[in-house]
Amino acid sequence: MTPATHHRIRLSGRLLPGADAKRAAATLAQLLRTTPERAAALLDGSGRSLRGRLSAEQAGRVCKQLRAAGIDCVVDAEASTQAPASATPPEPAPGTAPAPHTPMRPPSAAKLALAAAAQTTTGLAPATTRCPACGAEQTGRDVCTVCDIVFEKYHARQRAGGAPGSPAPAVGLGAEARAAETWRVAGQLLLLALLVSIAVALYSHWRRNQLPEPGFYDLHRLAEPRQTRTGRQPFQVEENGIVYSIQPVADYALDGVVVSLHDADAFTDIWHHNDWQDFLNIRDLCVVWGGNVAGGVIRDMYFHNGNWTCWAEARDSRLWARFNPYQLSNNHVLADDPAVRRAIRRVRVGDQIRFHGVLAKYAHGGGFSRGTSVTRTDSGNGACETVYIDEIEILRRPNRGWRLAYRVSLVTGIAALLGWVAVLALGPVARRR
Repeated sequence: MTPATHHRIRLSGRLLPGADAKRAAATLAQLLRTTPERAAALLDGSGRSLRGRLSAEQAGRVCKQLRAAGIDCVVDAEASTQAPASATPPEPAPGTAPAPHTPMRPPSAAKLALAAAAQTTTGLAPATTRCPACGAEQTGRDVCTVCDIVFEKYHARQRAGGAPGSPAPAVGLGAEARAAETWRVAGQLLLLALLVSIAVALYSHWRRNQLPEPGFYDLHRLAEPRQTRTGRQPFQVEENGIVYSIQPVADYALDGVVVSLHDADAFTDIWHHNDWQDFLNIRDLCVVWGGNVAGGVIRDMYFHNGNWTCWAEARDSRLWARFNPYQLSNNHVLADDPAVRRAIRRVRVGDQIRFHGVLAKYAHGGGFSRGTSVTRTDSGNGACETVYIDEIEILRRPNRGWRLAYRVSLVTGIAALLGWVAVLALGPVARRR
């Protein structure tokens, strides 16, 4: 039999002055390989010994680590007698019953963890902290790296929620953080959708009015306008409560390509509806035909409409020399039939159209009147054709994809803008608490 001295770690259950309770519990939990909650229960002021029989050197090392973490502890020595590992049990005396064999109880997990910590660590391991909201482990922080919860504020919120007479919070701060993150991501996606929609709208707005190659059009139909004597008598129509007198001058039919247009109800037009009370003239359509289309010159020129005129511009004299100004007309189109008015409003730049009706003069009792040109070779004031349209048809329509992209981008842009504003106004702001 060999006497031996073993040592145990005895905790007083108290912390040293200035110690951090959380850090102390985390260090003790790491040494014992248990949870911080269970380790904190060992620091409730009640003294107790840790299970595990250590050598003097091991016990001193562990106690030093605990005291460095702020845990008050001492090393207790105890003497024991045990047989060498190779010794065999003594033979029982003659006539006596053999002593019953008692198997050794295996060491607990806490004992093994304590011994392993003593043998493998020479310095204090970095303390870790578990987030009380989401449970994530982190080292040396008071703000969660996962959900951005400030631990002290979380505990204050929990204490306030658990006070007598106060309702418990419906959700934890971890759920609130996840909700805030969801709103933040939603806002970013909506903002991205808005910016993409704006970019697509700007680009498709430009592309939708690009004139195609001449081969896109039915060039055989793009002949000179047909003007013939009319047998129609003067007539009257009513639009928007105003009676207009129409005086036909000649039957008229035109096949051409629309290169520019102007709506009479445009925001910038203060004459047609406000000053003149002219609700019969829906639009002005600037149309070209013949060699201007077949030669492709119009693809390199710029056309735009004023409130009652159409302008054609070329970047240099050589390009202008290729353009025939007598194969262009600005048409004040009139209609009172709802179907015809809807068809006129569907016309877009680049469309090949065909319409027929009468060149006409018109007026109303308020003192307004307008005439019409009867030749394609005049210019200046009065050179526009005023046409009362009986029928209009769109024969070719280019850039359908870009026109669709423009409309879709407008809708998605407006929806994304409204959604983004709603997120900013109604959603929680994703920020570090």
